[in-house]
Amino acid sequence: RYNVKKGNETVTIREEISLIDNYIYILNVRFSGDIHYEKNIEKRLKKIKNAIREISPNLVISFMSETNIDVCFALYGMNIPIIVSERNYPAIDPKSRAKQIMRKIAYLKPAGFVFQTPDAKAYFSKRIQDKSCIILNPINSQLPAPYNGERDKRIVAVGRLNRQKNFKLLIDAFSNSCPIINAVCS
Repeated sequence: RYNVKKGNETVTIREEISLIDNYIYILNVRFSGDIHYEKNIEKRLKKIKNAIREISPNLVISFMSETNIDVCFALYGMNIPIIVSERNYPAIDPKSRAKQIMRKIAYLKPAGFVFQTPDAKAYFSKRIQDKSCIILNPINSQLPAPYNGERDKRIVAVGRLNRQKNFKLLIDAFSNSCPIINAVCS
């Protein structure tokens, strides 16, 4: 089990965060002060920890990178196993270098990991891979048969209006292809 040179004693969140402070300091010496981060997480961690304590679960399953990090830190010192589910590609989420560093420390705690793709799993260390599995997005077996009749000439996109879904790229691509589509579809 991970610890801060304290043998078998419980490690506090404050001690974990001080490790990040030291690591950021080292990076700033190395990269001329180009690494910036703000730590304002103790209130959120306390809320998470208190909520988990109140619920008293046998297991916690956490989703999404930044929430995973917070939940892992909040559970330090509690004897509750956690399973982390990475839903995005971990090389680009979280974006901030500080959060990526925090994730490396936080991910020493979980009992297991779930990934959606082999690439996401392969991003992590063998230690993490050895206690992980891949669960692909489900495909509903009740989908209707493909439509073979006359079609309307429409392009439809469905998804969250979120930067990650990159609707701007879709709109730009459609805009660039409109003359071609108009010539073919007219």
